[in-house]
Formats: sequence, structure tokens, C-alpha cells
Amino acid sequence: MPEIGVLRYTMHGLETNDITARSQVLLCERLNNEPQWSGVIFDYSKCTVSYTLSEFTERLGYIVTHMPRRVKIAYIFNPQTLVVSARASKLLTCSGVNAQAFPSVQEAIEYLKGDENWRRAGNA
Repeated sequence: MPEIGVLRYTMHGLETNDITARSQVLLCERLNNEPQWSGVIFDYSKCTVSYTLSEFTERLGYIVTHMPRRVKIAYIFNPQTLVVSARASKLLTCSGVNAQAFPSVQEAIEYLKGDENWRRAGNA
């Protein structure tokens, strides 16, 4: 990863609530203990996601509560994970976590390198 201090988590196969819940606890602990990390890439481009709506809400709630605010999040999606990635980034951003979804690693890295939060064109 580039010099900006980015952790990348690439999911393969079926991503379930149990897998994500365990991973989130470890990730947030690491980010809280290791301040050199300024960004996280959740790469969903090689997986499918299997969450219920309540599980999805729980996972986002955990990030909102435990993720250090200095950390920006970038989701990389495929056609099957686009909706989950886009919805997660929107809900996290509304809750004060810098997050955005992208179709490629390069776009995700450019976002994480930027000093400002991502904005849609026309929403200055």
C-alpha cells in the first residue's frame, strides 16, 4: 500500500455476519492501538455478502462506535456487492465516518490519499 498508511482487507467467497463481526473487532482494536494507519480498504470485489438487514445495521453501528475518526474507509465493489458497499458508505458518512465506495483499487487509493472528504459533483 502507498505511504499513506492503508490496511487492505480482501474478502473471498461468501462474507457472512459472523466473519465480519470477528474481523471488525480485531480491526478496530488494531486501528485504535496503531495510529500510523489512516485508511482502510474493504475489498469486496472478489466476494458475495450474506447479511440480513439487522446484521448489516449491527455491523455499521459497530464501525460508527469503534472506528477512529482519523481513518477513512474505501469499499471496492463488484456488481453483486455494489448496493451493500454504496449503502454502507452513505450511512457511515452520515454518521461522521469518512467512507466511500469505488469500482477500482486505484480510485479507492486516490480517495484515501486526498485531504478532503469525497463529494458528489454539484454538492459543494
